[in-house]
Amino acid sequence: MFLNEKSIKEDLVTNIIGKKIFFLEKVDSTNTYARKLVQRGFGEGIVVIADHQTKGRGRFGKKWHSPPGTGAWMSVILNPVGSKDSLININYICALSVVEAIYNLTYVKGEIKWPNDILINKKKVGGILSELVKFEDKKEFMIAGIGININQSYDDFPSDLREIATSLKIICGIELVREEIIINILQFLEKYYLLSFENRTDVIFKEWLKWCTTIGKKIRIATSEKYFEGVAESIKPDGKLLLRNSLNEIKEVTPGDIIQVIEYIN
Repeated sequence: MFLNEKSIKEDLVTNIIGKKIFFLEKVDSTNTYARKLVQRGFGEGIVVIADHQTKGRGRFGKKWHSPPGTGAWMSVILNPVGSKDSLININYICALSVVEAIYNLTYVKGEIKWPNDILINKKKVGGILSELVKFEDKKEFMIAGIGININQSYDDFPSDLREIATSLKIICGIELVREEIIINILQFLEKYYLLSFENRTDVIFKEWLKWCTTIGKKIRIATSEKYFEGVAESIKPDGKLLLRNSLNEIKEVTPGDIIQVIEYIN
């Protein structure tokens, strides 16, 4: 069933996020559509929600499976938060909004996997893709893409994703109301977005750390230069991961340097 636009518009309680919402039955990518809106002059707070993405994107250009009637596929146009760290701040805000919305509605505690994945029971249920849009007049906007698997059954996932992806329906055993999840995510997003403009990014980072399960895990990371393997020692507020290798050396890994999603090693 297509999303109920009226329900979302009437029940969403925000001042900035969702001041105008574009509902699309089908689109290649909500991030791509949001970028076109920015080029047309639309700005902060605009939300794009699609029932179906034909070319949904994750990090590194990977395809995000976004079938119709099953998930929350949306993008939000935001002003940069902070300065050079604005991209990671937006990632923190979006990831927090997703895990808190899920918990608020289902009492299921998701996990944030550095740098931008949302997991439940060690399987991916959602992800964040933030992109910076710049213009010749130097005006900048952030496009925050959020994808959440909500009502897929096991067989709805392509065979290569069935062992690594999940949905809230699979976890909870029932279909959920997609509109409620979207509304909750956008309302939590506004809460943390406003905090960021009050110079409370330290509070946001501390909250993000409470949900992040990467620290202490043995992991493998691929960058453009080499593979890194070791124990995740800590994560800095600017998003950099400190990895302790087998030689007891600390390596610093920047999210933007990653070319392959990290793997947890048993």
